[in-house]
Amino acid sequence: MNTANIPSIGHYLANLLARHGDPINDDVRRLLDKLCDSVLRQHSCLDLSAMPEETARRLKSLACVGDGDDNTPLVLYGERLYLQRYFAWEKSVAAMLSERNRPQACDHPERLGEELDLLFPPGSERNAAARHQVETPSPPEGEGQGGGNGIDWQRVAALQALTRRLLIITGGPGTGKTRTVVKIIALLLALSAHEPVIRLAAPTGKAAMRLKDSIREGISDLPKSFSALADQVSTLHRLLGMRSDGRSWRHDADNPIDADVLIVDEASMIDLPLAHRTLSALPPDSRLILLGDADQLPSVDVGNVLADLCSGTIGYSGEFVEFARKFVHGDLPVVENKHKLMDAVCRFERNYRFAPDSGIGRLAREIRAGTASFEVSSGPDDASVRYLDLAGLRAGNPAERLIAFFDDYIRLLETDEKPDVPELLKVFGQTRILCARREGFAGVINVNRVLEAILEQRGLKRQGQDFYTGRPVMITRNDYNLELFNGDIGICVPGTDGGFLVAFPDARGGIKYELALRLAHQETCFAMTVHKSQGSEFDHLVLLLDESPESFPEQLQTRALLYTAATRAKNRITIYGNGDIWRRALENTSARMSGLQTFVKSN
Repeated sequence: MNTANIPSIGHYLANLLARHGDPINDDVRRLLDKLCDSVLRQHSCLDLSAMPEETARRLKSLACVGDGDDNTPLVLYGERLYLQRYFAWEKSVAAMLSERNRPQACDHPERLGEELDLLFPPGSERNAAARHQVETPSPPEGEGQGGGNGIDWQRVAALQALTRRLLIITGGPGTGKTRTVVKIIALLLALSAHEPVIRLAAPTGKAAMRLKDSIREGISDLPKSFSALADQVSTLHRLLGMRSDGRSWRHDADNPIDADVLIVDEASMIDLPLAHRTLSALPPDSRLILLGDADQLPSVDVGNVLADLCSGTIGYSGEFVEFARKFVHGDLPVVENKHKLMDAVCRFERNYRFAPDSGIGRLAREIRAGTASFEVSSGPDDASVRYLDLAGLRAGNPAERLIAFFDDYIRLLETDEKPDVPELLKVFGQTRILCARREGFAGVINVNRVLEAILEQRGLKRQGQDFYTGRPVMITRNDYNLELFNGDIGICVPGTDGGFLVAFPDARGGIKYELALRLAHQETCFAMTVHKSQGSEFDHLVLLLDESPESFPEQLQTRALLYTAATRAKNRITIYGNGDIWRRALENTSARMSGLQTFVKSN
């Protein structure tokens, strides 16, 4: 199909505005084209800093353009041009967060220090670092916090959570975000006059499942009644009451969710519309705790909310630092410039998962700093980080090379007529191929296709067979009736009637089975996109990088994508690419255009 002559969305918008009386010349049409294209690329607005003065004057003269105070289709705010909806969302999200960022009294302040000492004993962070042989990396330039000065940042975050209504914890995998939240929950239960209603949620079903697992692991030493919280973790969509039409919601400002405390994990995956909906449906007196890695890939929809909220130097006010001296060893950094999120953000830099000489830990740090280099590996196959030439993969037999990463899994399928389902799930979950995009030689569609062709050659799948024993299945759309969510992964196994079932890990550590034919939205997932992998971890990860297409190249392979992929690996990562592809991705730090940072800064 030739799409070259199909009018753009901006073309139709320009015609609509012209029919309502605005004189839309060619310059303005081009701006509208760029604005609509920017929104398609997940930017919330268009940067007009380089716009000619004559075009700016013409734009301001149009009746359809306002400054945000009127309900005009377009908003020109400073040097940013918005569609009205996205301007309203950004301004509202900033206002709601700023309003929530205020002190909240602890019910039993006389016990605050004692309870903190019980869960965060003095020197506990230094002792943990010594046990794990982890050094504190220097924080990136411009960040007001790190792991230095002997400060226990997990204890600081707990103090913020107990004495304020807003807390944003950001840090990479292995920095203890979830472990800290478990302790925060215990402190809230211990120090509240009445047992608070605590809700836990994540943007996707897979992230919610990971949060359940992490909470369940972290509460092993706490009272049994505490374990019920893990089973109540849900997706944000379910918490907010999204109806089956996918467009209407049960909870909003007029019917808020019942929560004294809302804790949201994987906040980097929250887009601008979902952030607005969540904040609107949260009671104004509730505590809000957001967890996430601001360096990860942004959401798949418009906005980069967490990164915007954590950008720059926010730090602590003199008043909070003075108060914290009674409870925290060491002086917190005081930042003189005012910020509407001051005292709300806590950064975790110390990594408890990787030793300082760990290849994966070092790779993640070097990607963040932009210093990682791609050098084809000549060392052993089991090295923690291996770089392999993509051209060699193309020239050889790519299917045989890629299927070899699943040898243990394939061996289970070949040796057992009725494979052990828990073992299948466990072994498959150890390895995954991640792709930067869906199309192309190294894309998800092609990789899954060629791997299934190998299974046909080995007699593990019949040609044209949709479901077969051992097929890994990923849900691609939320199904609330089946309680399966976008990103959930199961394994296809034989049923008792000759058909097939798909086995999924359930919320309580068991397995639930669904008829394969009931799964309307699913796909094979030996390979998946890096975006889909967020919230997951794999013992061995294989990353395929390829030349980006001309359309949307800046979105496909970026430094954030490399960092997100690297931090999904627990023990080993194999990267196929070349120096040029790697360098372009590493240098591609193009942030999404947004005004949220401006709105949360004090004037």
